[in-house]
Amino acid sequence: MSQSKEFIKNTGIVTLGHILVYMQGIILMPLIIKNVGAGVYGGYILILTITGFVYGISSFGVGLKRSRFLPSSKSIDESRDLYYPAFFFHFTSLLLLSLFLYIVFPLVQKHIFKSDLYFSGYLIIPYMMTFLVFSHLIDYFRYTHKMGCYTFATTAAPYMNILLIFLVRKTMTVDKLIVTQIITYSIISVILAYRLYKELGFSLIFPRINAIIADIKLGYPLVFNFLIDSIMSANDRFVISTFISVAALGYYAPGFTLGSAILFFPRMSGVVLTPLLSKAVDSGNVEHANRMLAATRDVFLLFAIPFFFGACFLSKQLLMLFANNEVAEKAYMVVPIIALGSIFYGLNIILSNALFVRLRTDAIFKVNFIAATLSLVLNIVFIYLFRSIIAAAATSLVCYLVSYAYMHGQIQKHWPIFYNFRIIRGGGISASLMGFGLLIMDRTFYGQLNIFLKMLIAGALYFSFLFVLRILRVGNVRTVLTAVAG
Repeated sequence: MSQSKEFIKNTGIVTLGHILVYMQGIILMPLIIKNVGAGVYGGYILILTITGFVYGISSFGVGLKRSRFLPSSKSIDESRDLYYPAFFFHFTSLLLLSLFLYIVFPLVQKHIFKSDLYFSGYLIIPYMMTFLVFSHLIDYFRYTHKMGCYTFATTAAPYMNILLIFLVRKTMTVDKLIVTQIITYSIISVILAYRLYKELGFSLIFPRINAIIADIKLGYPLVFNFLIDSIMSANDRFVISTFISVAALGYYAPGFTLGSAILFFPRMSGVVLTPLLSKAVDSGNVEHANRMLAATRDVFLLFAIPFFFGACFLSKQLLMLFANNEVAEKAYMVVPIIALGSIFYGLNIILSNALFVRLRTDAIFKVNFIAATLSLVLNIVFIYLFRSIIAAAATSLVCYLVSYAYMHGQIQKHWPIFYNFRIIRGGGISASLMGFGLLIMDRTFYGQLNIFLKMLIAGALYFSFLFVLRILRVGNVRTVLTAVAG
């Protein structure tokens, strides 16, 4: 299979998997909010944010060489030497950090949760360790490009979790929500570990001190980047819960989730794009790497632009469907603001793949450091002054714009980027006409149509206009479908 067909086929497989994974959040949102209220949902989001932050910094950069060179590994021994040392180091470091978080958690309970919610801190350790095992296993299948196993794991885990949550829906607490995830990660990890054992066997290969130091030197900018990225993407949650309430976070989170839904594509594309860019660059085929990066960016824009227009017209109806009327009234403006910002943030995610392949992790760090600092300052100032979740959404938009502007300047130094303005212009015109169609539907008796039918009609209008404007052609679509099917 050619590299182009491999790229299209694997992108198609992973896209389907990521759509199913994203739907987990859409399903969980009403399942939790409608049964036990926005407060429990907000507390659950906070716990996932805190533990996710600790997990993200726990590798200290060890594992970058594994991720970068596993796609080009030539033998089982080489793969073992890349995989197991990083795993054992990360296991040890996360265990220590989890114990520390458990010790200090009463302070978190007091100052962030206040009296709004209770969570059993001892659940942190089993949750973190099962998540680590699960994450390292799916990373192996991702970077060895076994997308069938990767997609199975990333799809099966969330839906098994949904099933378990559904069984306890009437007595849901944050504790039970975390326990269901511990059970899910444990079951899926056993299946993946068996497959890994058949391929690599099991080896107690512990990292050497000099190798750890070398890996940290190379990877620490990515850890700082994660730290900064977390501040940028999650500080609004802590500031909202501190200055307003955990319940307000329960209103904000559904709006943010819907508004940032389009980011599933750039995040998903990195799963396929990063290893293939690495292989293309390592083999000297830089031109093909440029084409893959440009194609990923253009496809994202073709979906992100109409997504924003749809969010402007359908946000309140979607929130009423997936949450409740109270959430819809308080958060409907959050959705289009975040949707607009997500266009620029999604471009950042896609472009950062090129910097990763060039090992320019310092440039990624600089971009996110500026955005995170700005985000934290603006959130504290404006949420404190206005006590409004709309202020948090507006701050995110400003920060996404600033980080994109700086990212564009940084990446031009290491990887030439040329935008296809025909696609941007054509997508904008088609999306505007689609929005006009939605407006007509709302102003006539067609406004009574089911929300999903409206979305279907809007999508049909958008793609029809793309074909009329010759932005899309039948031959292009047929080529993509053939590659995915073949």
